[in-house]
Amino acid sequence: DIELALDQLATQLPHVKNVSIITSWFGTDLRCGNCEIKPGVETKTRITPEATWRVSGVTRGSAYLVSQTEDGRPNYGGTPSDTSILQAIQSLKSRGYQVTLYPFILMDVPSGNSLADPYGGAEQEAFPWRGRITCYPQSAENTGAVNGQLNSFFGAAQSSDFSIENSVPNYSGTDEFSYRRFILHYAKLAQMAGGVDRFVIGSEMVGVTT
Repeated sequence: DIELALDQLATQLPHVKNVSIITSWFGTDLRCGNCEIKPGVETKTRITPEATWRVSGVTRGSAYLVSQTEDGRPNYGGTPSDTSILQAIQSLKSRGYQVTLYPFILMDVPSGNSLADPYGGAEQEAFPWRGRITCYPQSAENTGAVNGQLNSFFGAAQSSDFSIENSVPNYSGTDEFSYRRFILHYAKLAQMAGGVDRFVIGSEMVGVTT
């Protein structure tokens, strides 16, 4: 599908020089001290073998399952497999495009979540903007009380925790789904692809950076 799409891109928009690849993990809570960031899938079963979907060492069977509507449809599309992202980068580069790799957080917080709201609501708003991830309570902002929350959000993952296994990145660090794991995973993947031209980190994370 991507090869056909790139053929169409070259025909219809011949002056395009850079393509952004956006790959999403899912945030679980607006409270940064409680928020995990996980690769997710729409369904635990597929006709294709389970081994064909793997992200940061996580297989389809053990992956986070995105929330669903009342009639059973997923609220989001799942995270692209590491292999598909590698192939996409390599295909774009072979065609002469510059590549921007954009690890993106989607907040999977459906209505009826019953989660304490940092902004004073009865519960957290449904499917909020990632820029609203912040400390809790807000009185902790600009005090030492926020340090533990931020340390939990960013985590302890290191670049040395990532290796190559079965031609994709594998994570062997502490058992966490943190922001550092998320970003360092895609940094390793970009390195495996021979590098990218741009790598986006922390876009729109207003609540965390202030």
